[in-house]
Amino acid sequence: MVFIGAGVSRIIGCPSWEELASKVEEDLFEKNIINFQTKKEISNFDPRKRLSICKQLSQNNLDLGQYLKEKQELKEKYNIYGLLSSFNAIYITTNFDQCADEVTKNNSADRVETLEPLNEPSEFISQKQKPGEIIFGKEKLLINHLKQGNLIKLHGSVEEPATLIYTTMHYLDHYQNESRANVLLKHLFGNMTVLFIGYGLEELDILEYIVTRRNTQPKLKQHVLLFPEFSSNANIIKLQTHYFGEMGIELIPYPIEENGYKHLYTVLEGWTKYIKSKPQNYYEKKRIIDEYVK
Repeated sequence: MVFIGAGVSRIIGCPSWEELASKVEEDLFEKNIINFQTKKEISNFDPRKRLSICKQLSQNNLDLGQYLKEKQELKEKYNIYGLLSSFNAIYITTNFDQCADEVTKNNSADRVETLEPLNEPSEFISQKQKPGEIIFGKEKLLINHLKQGNLIKLHGSVEEPATLIYTTMHYLDHYQNESRANVLLKHLFGNMTVLFIGYGLEELDILEYIVTRRNTQPKLKQHVLLFPEFSSNANIIKLQTHYFGEMGIELIPYPIEENGYKHLYTVLEGWTKYIKSKPQNYYEKKRIIDEYVK
């Protein structure tokens, strides 16, 4: 399972959560929906709170899709979603931009089912399965969609604005006990190896929230986080490694002193030479992964 954060789409020009909130505030200011004082004061809040306030002040009339466009020249230079698609994994993202959609739709590689449901309530299991699907909307977050090639957009898509999860109240509702999102995440974190890509400091609250909802089992599942950091910050890396280790996440830092966050593309480009395995089902894939991580 590859878990994609905003840091991936930032490489091709999409805004971070902080930048998205700033764009929305500036737009509301230009439209005289808020004054400069309000704009200045709410800019000190965390992005989720800022977007929640902006949604209220705009009378729930926010079109976030207009702020989430990638830049064509960067998209052509850094085909990062193309690299990720070559892993032939299951993809899940908290992004609601459409950067990964095109690759998912166009990827014609043969796909195989990777996971059979394990003792889950029938209402959390989809009856129709099509490989290479783009899944979003809280009613569609079903366990049977955990298949190679599928893209699961956990927080909705700008294609259907009503599905977007970005305010505080959205989060509380979306992750309530036994919600479909909660059941799906508990299942995958309890049964799969997860690689987190594109998560920065501004999204760690989301990451922590998701990971702490995994199943607690005697044998801790292995999850891995690619994390941007300056190589010289050895002590910070050590502290972060310990912190994430307690959550069952192995930290793999990558250096950003030369090329900044775009070095993530170079890392993934190198990984495509090694991540080529296409086992026939989830259990075979799990066996292979377990052998290599011992």
